[in-house]
Amino acid sequence: MLTVYRSNRADLLAQLLGEHLLQTPPDPFETVSVVVNTWPTSRWLGEQLALKLGGIAANIRFPFPGSHLRALVQHLLEEEGEGSDPWRATDLVWPVLELLPQLVEVPEAAPLRRWLECRDEGGELDAPLWQLARAIADALDDISLYRPAMAQAWWQGGSGDSLGDPLPEALRWQPLLVQLLRDRLQRKPFGLRMLELIEQLRQGRISGVGISAPLRLFGLSSAPPVQVQLLQALALVVPVEIYLLTPCADLWQRCIERRRELQDALALEQPFGLDWLLKTPGLEARFGRLGGEYQQLLEGTGEWQLGSAEERDLFLLPATAAAAAQRRASLLEQIQEQLAQPAAQQPLQRAADDHSLEFHPCPGTLRQVQIVRDRLLQLLAADPSLEPRHILVMTPQVDRLAPLLASVFSDSDATGVELPWRLTDRSQLDDTGIAQTLLQLLRLAGERLTASGLEGLLESTALQKHHDLEPEEAAAITRALQASGFRWGLDGGERGGLEQHTLSWAIDRLLLGLVLPDQPGLAIGDCAPYPLVGTPESQGRWIRLLTGLRQALGQLRRSRTAHDWAPCLRALLEDLFGDGGERAWELPTIHQAIADWSEGPPAAR
Repeated sequence: MLTVYRSNRADLLAQLLGEHLLQTPPDPFETVSVVVNTWPTSRWLGEQLALKLGGIAANIRFPFPGSHLRALVQHLLEEEGEGSDPWRATDLVWPVLELLPQLVEVPEAAPLRRWLECRDEGGELDAPLWQLARAIADALDDISLYRPAMAQAWWQGGSGDSLGDPLPEALRWQPLLVQLLRDRLQRKPFGLRMLELIEQLRQGRISGVGISAPLRLFGLSSAPPVQVQLLQALALVVPVEIYLLTPCADLWQRCIERRRELQDALALEQPFGLDWLLKTPGLEARFGRLGGEYQQLLEGTGEWQLGSAEERDLFLLPATAAAAAQRRASLLEQIQEQLAQPAAQQPLQRAADDHSLEFHPCPGTLRQVQIVRDRLLQLLAADPSLEPRHILVMTPQVDRLAPLLASVFSDSDATGVELPWRLTDRSQLDDTGIAQTLLQLLRLAGERLTASGLEGLLESTALQKHHDLEPEEAAAITRALQASGFRWGLDGGERGGLEQHTLSWAIDRLLLGLVLPDQPGLAIGDCAPYPLVGTPESQGRWIRLLTGLRQALGQLRRSRTAHDWAPCLRALLEDLFGDGGERAWELPTIHQAIADWSEGPPAAR
C-alpha cells in the first residue's frame, strides 16, 4: 500500500507522523527510519517528534533517499556481501582514470584525446585530470538515475540516446566507456539494479522480509523517476508512507487533466511543457512545476502504479481559520487558502495596514540584505512582543549571501542597534569544522602557501578550540606573521633555496623573540628575533600551533599510496584536533571516509 499524506503545513505533517508512531509504537529496540532530503530537515523533524512523543525522540534515524534506497536494493537483491557500489561517483573516478588511455584510442573519443594531448604532465595524475574523471563519473552516475533506459541500452551494447536516436558526435564515446566499465566492474549501475528489482517485485519473486515497515519518507519535493517507480513497486510488499508538503492540492488535478490529453506512459515520461505553464495560474506556473511533476510521478498510471494507493489531505485553510477567530484574514492567508482550495476562490482584499506580503525592489544583493535588516528592525520596533528568535529569513542562496549577511547584520555602528542573528542550513563543507579544516589543509598542501591561505586556515574554530585560542588570538597570529615578514612559501625549498619571508623563517623569528632580547644587531644567520608579542605563554602556544601546521603541510606534500595515506591522515587528525572537543561527532565520519578510500578500488590504492 502506498499512502501519500499531503498538507500545506510541515508542522501538521510532523504531528501526523508523531501520531502514527504513538498509535503503532515500534519495538523498544527497533530503529525507526524516516527518509528526509536534508540534514536541517532531520534536525527539525527530530525536535517536532520529541514534542509529540513526550519530550524524547530516541532511536530514530533520518537517512537520505539515495543511501537508504541503495541499502534496500542491496538487501532485496541479496548483494550485502559485495561491498560498496563501484558505480558511486567517488569510487567510479578511479576506474575511469585507468580506462581513459584505452578509451582515447578509439575514433569516437577524439574530443577526449585532443584534451589529453594538450596536457604536458608526462602521464601523471594532476588536479585537472582528476577533475575530468570525477565529472565523467558524476555524469554516468546521473545517467543511470535519470536516464535508466538509455543506460540499459548502453549496457547491452547500444550507442543511441533514450529514444534510440544517434548521439551527437562529441558524445559518442560515452556508451563505449560504459561498456568498458561493464567489463571491468562486472556489476550494474544503481539505476539498472533498481529496474531489475522493480521487475522482480512486479513478478512477485521478492518479498519484503527484512525491511522495516512501514517505509516512511518525509518532505521530499522531487526524486528521479526510477526511484519513484521503485517506491511504487515496494508498496506491493511493504507499506510506504510519503508525507508530502505542497501548497496546492490542485496540482494533481492538473496532472489528471494532462494525462487525459496524452497517453499515460508519455505523460509520465515527458516533463510539463509551456502549454501547461500557460494554462496554470501564475503562482503555480512559476513555483509549482517541480512539485507538479513529482506528484504526477507519485500518482502514476495503471502501468506504473503496481500496488494499491491512496491520498489523504490535511490542508489548513488560513482565511477560514481567521474568520472563525473573528478577525480579518491577511492578504497572505487569502492567497494560501486560494492555493489550497482553488474551487472556492474569493476576490482578494487588502487592508491599508496589512503588511503580510511585501515586495521590495533592490538594485543588487547588498541592497537586498540591507533592506531585510532595516525592515526587521522596523518590525521589532513596532511590535514589543516580537523577538529575534521569532524571525526566520529564508534564501535559496545562503552560501552566496553569507559574507554580506555577516557584514550587514553585524554593523551595529550603522544602525545603533545590536541585532542578534545566526546563520544556519549552510552545507557542511562551509562549516569551519574538522572536516572542512582537513580539506583546507590538503588544498594548501597542493599549492603555494600564501599568507591569505594560512589566515583562512587559522580561522578554523576546531583548530582554535584544540589549541586554546580565542578568535582574537587567531587574528593576532596573522598580524604577527605579516609583521615578522612572512609573505609566501613553506620553507626555502618552495622559494628556490631562499629561506627569507617563508613560514619557517617567520616561525624562527618568533621563536628567537622568546629567548633573545630586543636589541639591534642580534641575529642568527639572516634571521633576527621578532619582538615578543603578548605574553611568553601565549606566543609559545602560537609557535606550537604554527610549527604543527608547518609539519603537517610538509607531510601532506609527500607522495604516498592510498594505503599509506590512511595512517598519515589519522595521525594528523590526532595532532591537530585531539579528541575533537565539541566537534567530536565529525571524527567517526572522517575516519570512515578515510577507511573507505584506502580500501577502495585497486586503482585508488
